[in-house]
Amino acid sequence: MKTLLNVPNVFIEIGQNSLRALDGDDGLELSLERLESGRLSAQCIERLKESLRVFLKKHSWRNAVRAYCAISARGVLLRRLSLPPCP
Repeated sequence: MKTLLNVPNVFIEIGQNSLRALDGDDGLELSLERLESGRLSAQCIERLKESLRVFLKKHSWRNAVRAYCAISARGVLLRRLSLPPCP
């Protein structure tokens, strides 16, 4: 059984207008661009993916990271996800 006791933590806060990430002493804040429907725009999604990829690769020697996400909203559904490693 794989243990996650020594896995570093990343904290992510997703708000209406911004996404913030904290990895130890490193922080990242990105603005969110939404469509009239409230969904993120395609350009915003691509920018978020690339920015998070660069931010998390600062410590490329780590093979696993545990992320805690805070979502500011009403009626939030919480789920636990395990994502496979990817380049």
